Amino acid sequence: MSLPETDTRLIRKPDLIASDMDGDLVMMSIDRGEYYGISGVGVRIWALLAAPISAAEIAATNLADRRRGGRKKICKFCAENTEFVDYKDSQTLRFFLTDRGKIVPRRISGNCARHQRMLTAAIKRGRMIALLPFTTAT
Repeated sequence: MSLPETDTRLIRKPDLIASDMDGDLVMMSIDRGEYYGISGVGVRIWALLAAPISAAEIAATNLADRRRGGRKKICKFCAENTEFVDYKDSQTLRFFLTDRGKIVPRRISGNCARHQRMLTAAIKRGRMIALLPFTTAT
């Protein structure tokens, strides 16, 4: 079986009956008497095939859906036009600590590199003067 050209319009076959079962899709071919089970990406592609669509559009839609992390995170400090991170503001600094007292990494918090460095230094200063815990009591 050859793959379709990227500009070829694709559509569902009319002899297939499909039904949703707990997030998976069960399809049956009336002509051949065969049935298929589809999950994950296959279910999304089946939904896209409700209207004629090209293979390139399906690929682009799947790539957009699969993008890691969802939406882009924005640095909280850049959004507020903060020049420096104050080590005395323990409420703000606690937001960037885990429940175990670890500093939340940049990829999770969404901070830019500049503000993450400032934040790390401020948390360490806050720990030294006992405004923030080094670890949590267990």
